[in-house]
Amino acid sequence: MSDDDLIELRREIHRHPEPAGQERRTAALVADTLRAAGLEVRTGVGGHGVVAVLDAGDRHGVEP
Repeated sequence: MSDDDLIELRREIHRHPEPAGQERRTAALVADTLRAAGLEVRTGVGGHGVVAVLDAGDRHGVEP
């Protein structure tokens, strides 16, 4: 995702403000964007929350 893509995502979110606790459209947009980036996404966290899982891959023997 380029800087321009991120700027457009921010602008899209700001064009459609949602009341606190009711960010359904924003959550869907963020989840779709993260999925498109190849991340594992969990939705509905605490309501409309979104969590993406980043896999650190081989940690070369370092414990998490």
